[in-house]
Amino acid sequence: WDPIVGLKNYLEKVFENEESEKSLSHRDLFTNLMERINKFEIELAWRLIDGLKQNPDICIVGPSDKNQRERRIPVVAFTVNDKIHDNIVKELALRKIGLGCSHFYAYRLIDYLGLINNGGVIRASLVHYNTAEEIDRFLKELFEIIS
Repeated sequence: WDPIVGLKNYLEKVFENEESEKSLSHRDLFTNLMERINKFEIELAWRLIDGLKQNPDICIVGPSDKNQRERRIPVVAFTVNDKIHDNIVKELALRKIGLGCSHFYAYRLIDYLGLINNGGVIRASLVHYNTAEEIDRFLKELFEIIS
C-alpha cells in the first residue's frame, strides 16, 4: 500500500475531481484538492460564525467580520456569557456533539482575557468531512442548552 496514492484516492473521493484535473501531476492534483478543502472548511467556519452571531450571549474570540476572511482558519473559539463552558461541552457530548473547552495551550492569553475562571473558551474545529447540516444541528443544540 502506497500512502501517497491512498491519500490521493481518499481526497479524490471526498472532492470528486473535475475533468480538467485528471491529467495533473500528483503534486498539482494534491495542491488543487487541498485548496478546495480549505475553501470548503472556511465556508463551514463562516456558516458557524454567522450562526453564533445570532445569539447575543455568545462572543466569538477571533476574527468574526467577513472583511477579515483571510485571517480566519476553520477553528472557531467562543464564550457564552454567564455559563460554565465545561457544562455546555458535557451537555453537547450527551447529544453526540464533540467540542472542547480549555485554554488550549494559550493560558496567558485566556487569563489576560479574563476567561480562565469560566473554563477558557469553547472551541469547534471543522474539517473537510463536516457538513452544513452538522453546523445547523450544532447551533440548534447549543442554543437549546444555553437558553
